[in-house]
Amino acid sequence: MSVSHAILDSDSVTKACDLLERLGEIFSPENVDYQFAEGGNRFLVRYAGVWHAVAFSDTTLLVRALAELEEEISRVIYGRGSPCSEPTVREIRP
Repeated sequence: MSVSHAILDSDSVTKACDLLERLGEIFSPENVDYQFAEGGNRFLVRYAGVWHAVAFSDTTLLVRALAELEEEISRVIYGRGSPCSEPTVREIRP
């Protein structure tokens, strides 16, 4: 599990860490990653040999419940088809 660092709002940091920890429990730590850039939170999950990425704005991260965020990530991961070397990013809005 790795994290790309930048200046983050403390509430966003807490929510991102909670979600990253939960994803690590579900998929194992070596299969999850997190990146932050310019107000965007990108969660990457490797499942069945395929990297999937879901991006949440800070606003979305803060207003959505953790269970809702997990559900959005699950939809992306389990709804994918063939493997790819680069993750496909789906941006989730509030």
